[in-house]
Amino acid sequence: MKSKLWMIAVIAVPVISAALFLASDPAADTLTRYIPMAEAFAAGDREDAFHPRFGILFPVLSGTLIRLGCSGFLACQLTGLLFFLAAALPLYGIFREFCRRQTALLGVMFYFFCSHLHRIFYAGLRENLKTFALALLVWGLLVLYRDAKSWKAAIAAGIGGAMLASIRAEGFAFAACALLILIGYDLRRRCLRNGRSLTAVLLFLILLTPQLLLNYCWTGYPVPFSGYLRAAAGIGWETEVPHE
Repeated sequence: MKSKLWMIAVIAVPVISAALFLASDPAADTLTRYIPMAEAFAAGDREDAFHPRFGILFPVLSGTLIRLGCSGFLACQLTGLLFFLAAALPLYGIFREFCRRQTALLGVMFYFFCSHLHRIFYAGLRENLKTFALALLVWGLLVLYRDAKSWKAAIAAGIGGAMLASIRAEGFAFAACALLILIGYDLRRRCLRNGRSLTAVLLFLILLTPQLLLNYCWTGYPVPFSGYLRAAAGIGWETEVPHE
């Protein structure tokens, strides 16, 4: 049974990838935001490639593919496809924390054949990157919960959190809360001194630095997204919300 599931996975990848070239209609956000931003990055136009309301990760990755010869739409599609496929690895790790290997493989099969997730990268949207980042962060947290000495899990949690915070505005809030919970749990079980949770937080902050610098240059505040300034102003903090 296990070998059959692996065979299905191997077959699924080229089939899903080949169908990419049959998708011809980009989503509205792809057409008006992501393609122009990726093309601007590929052309070296940093001012139009980035925006304080959007994360830097998707324009950088898709823009790099444009430099390699892809069209703007195909670059956005391929970026989503690559991370859709890559997300299977941390998802398998999550399933293995709770299930037998055969059941975990079956879960990955269901993920591969979820047509709703296919439509996201077929349309050139960025949400598949969020799936990968969230799965990587959750896998790291689960392993650290079980084994507080796992360096691999700490690195995965830090990278996953930083990626999540560099894709969408709510991703930063989720990642920050998850890492704070991890530190609190390590304080409670008195294993903070092994440095794993602190390593995850430090890696998260280091990888998030470009996003903070970008928004500092645009808004004058080292925030991950300019929307957080509007939220701060809404609760009475004295912040100058820039015109966007």
